[in-house]
Amino acid sequence: MLFRATRKRGFIRREAFVSIRGRFSEETLGPHLVAVADRSASFAHNTIDRRTGSTPETGGLYFLKEDWSFSPPDHYRSKPVADGEVEAGPERDIYVDAPPQAAGDISRLLSALGETGYGRDANLGRGRWSVESVAEETELAAGPNGRLLSLSHGSAEPDMDDLRCRLATHYGKAGPDVAVSDGTSPFKKPLLLTQPGATFKGAAGRRYGALIRGVHPGRPEIVHNAFHVVIPFAEALP
Repeated sequence: MLFRATRKRGFIRREAFVSIRGRFSEETLGPHLVAVADRSASFAHNTIDRRTGSTPETGGLYFLKEDWSFSPPDHYRSKPVADGEVEAGPERDIYVDAPPQAAGDISRLLSALGETGYGRDANLGRGRWSVESVAEETELAAGPNGRLLSLSHGSAEPDMDDLRCRLATHYGKAGPDVAVSDGTSPFKKPLLLTQPGATFKGAAGRRYGALIRGVHPGRPEIVHNAFHVVIPFAEALP
């Protein structure tokens, strides 16, 4: 079956998506599916008790894989790319749902994040980047109506008809300003969100998802943006 042959390939190139977006089906999608080459490394971590914010007295060591696929491909010459795989590479596209006049603000905000570092271990110099360019995406936004493809980790809502998705639990943390300034626990409540690639029936131009409140037990002003950035496509008729 096509599904068995491609179940480990969860990505499609942008140009391939555009070429078949008006007639999506398992048959048209299958030949274009690719996998991203695994460029990860394992690192040891201590278990953190979310109730106390500290490590246990004994044990608690575990290992996590960290994604290093953003490193230049020259680093992986000794690890050839397998059939059906692609290198992710150091350049990434980020899609933002905003009016065109906000391009300058978006560039400044993303540049500021890239200079200070984003995510875990930012204090160690990780999570840094530079903004190459900001441009309005018109080709992906102007597609055939029918279904919407989400590019986000978003919330599942009643107005997302015929939702097809995979779910993932997010264990969020607040930034250092919260954890350090007043001694509040940085841990947020776990959230169950849809993974990127979810599809549902809807109208392009509408906003889907939600701004989730009450995600931190001690800081009610902290919210989670679970809105979806979507692009339209149409399924092939049976």
